[in-house]
Amino acid sequence: MALCITPHRLLAFATMAVTAAFTSIFYSVTILRTLDDELMMVSETPISTHNLMVACFEDNSAGWLQGPRHGNLQDPLMQDNYGERMILRLGHMLESARDVLEQSLCHKDSRLLQMESSNTSIRMWTVRLVYLAVYYHQHQPALAEARLQSQESGCEKARSDHDLSTYDYECPSTKYLAVSLWNNGIGANMEHVAIPTLKAGLALNRTVIFVSKASEGPNWIIKHPWSLASCSRRDPQCFFAPLTPCVPAVADLAKARSLKKNEKAQLFATGSLPAKYEHDRVVYMLALHKYNDNSLGGKLKPALQTISRTIIDQLPPSDPRNDILRKAVEAIMESDGPRPGYDFQGATSKIHHAMVFYAMRPNLSYQQRIDQILADVLPSTFVPDEAIGLPIRASDKCLRESECLTFEQHVMVASRVWAKVATGSTDSMRDASIVFTTESTAMQEAQRLLAGNASAHSKFPAFRFVTNSHDVTPDSGRFSDVAKNVSADEAMLSAISSLKLQLMSRVSVGNCCSNYHRMLHDYLSEGCGAASDSHFHCLQEDPDPELRVCCFKAKSCIQKREQEIAERALMGNTTLRV
Repeated sequence: MALCITPHRLLAFATMAVTAAFTSIFYSVTILRTLDDELMMVSETPISTHNLMVACFEDNSAGWLQGPRHGNLQDPLMQDNYGERMILRLGHMLESARDVLEQSLCHKDSRLLQMESSNTSIRMWTVRLVYLAVYYHQHQPALAEARLQSQESGCEKARSDHDLSTYDYECPSTKYLAVSLWNNGIGANMEHVAIPTLKAGLALNRTVIFVSKASEGPNWIIKHPWSLASCSRRDPQCFFAPLTPCVPAVADLAKARSLKKNEKAQLFATGSLPAKYEHDRVVYMLALHKYNDNSLGGKLKPALQTISRTIIDQLPPSDPRNDILRKAVEAIMESDGPRPGYDFQGATSKIHHAMVFYAMRPNLSYQQRIDQILADVLPSTFVPDEAIGLPIRASDKCLRESECLTFEQHVMVASRVWAKVATGSTDSMRDASIVFTTESTAMQEAQRLLAGNASAHSKFPAFRFVTNSHDVTPDSGRFSDVAKNVSADEAMLSAISSLKLQLMSRVSVGNCCSNYHRMLHDYLSEGCGAASDSHFHCLQEDPDPELRVCCFKAKSCIQKREQEIAERALMGNTTLRV
């Protein structure tokens, strides 16, 4: 059909065209004027601060920035760029590996930290890689934020304006596995809560956080203060370094759901959560229980291998460490044999040990105080290779969990073990030191009596005692039981500084019924001590049945020991003595 244009229509089209032209000119002028006004506003008002804020927090949500967060402790020793430095090193982990490992309690002169040594073993590199892999896993979700903020010179002030701690990052892509530590001793917390949760976090690819005294949460436990801490936070960060720079919003904790007991058992057996938790930002676990199956579905070791390979791939092909590092990665999959003598859970596990080192990192302030204590109590003539470690766990440990020896019996065992391991002769005791630490006032008094009694002291070779004069001796492994004039943080400082002091010995004698002593064994067995080598003797494996300790006062252990004592009596033998 042909289009018929009449004179009237032609005039209408012309009018519309003119109108459209004038309209276009009007809006163009208006836009230009608006732009001019905005440019004038930029020159007249500090809008650049706003633009900087946008640049610094491009990856962050408004809800997290503006709403309440369950943030990390602002340690006074953290510099403004501390968080960035801790996170940005992920891109060159092996170049700053010593800096990361030095956050642990391992002694600065320990074999584990001497990475330049050509004598380092595959086992030692495996432990280092597992530790670095845990660090990488816990920090990697914050990497994009840290990179972005490091490019802008004013982001430190912008973070302060948003009341962000130096170590607070949103980590918008991460999901959390949260747990609250128990009110038991620190050794039990590490053994039964912290380490299993870190393992589960790796298997699930979730960031692990320890949460206590939260303002919101799925139950009263997450809101309850941790009795082993006494600073205003009342959580592990009163003493220990944050596990991660990632911090959830309070709203995320409020929406967290708790795993049921059977779901926790499923997690540690399969390494996975029920599908209904897949999209939950925070999944919370109540205090763990012991499970027969802790395999995590075989997912833990492959996860550690994947991260370790990512770390190694940062090195150039010409790096001479490549060969031993690749072998160390493969060794992650190897099973660990039993401990010779008295065996216990995790005794030889390189993964377990590396995770203990990570979870037990003191925060910067307490790390400084621990080093000051060691400098204060160690004589200038002290030599680690000529020292015997004698940590004595007594008090409440003797009531149910273990039999306990007298102080003199402990010294008897230490003297004999030193003579056997160090030189084969007790004469060397004349030059040896005994590093003695305890939580027990009774043991402390017994040591003073022995040291001051010439007749009693003469039973043993001449040795020197080194003690931790800063021990607060709460007479309990439960810090909730400490005296009212001793804070939980001071009790923790005493316990951890004594543990680090025990890393100064070549030969150690411990009660392996104690989780605390087992942790000491973990450190020493992986080369975290100051001596050139180390030997740890459990009282449970002593060849003298009269000095052998039974855990939980087990009837079978006691019966076997009594039988040995009776047989020796029939043969006319006497108790082994130095």
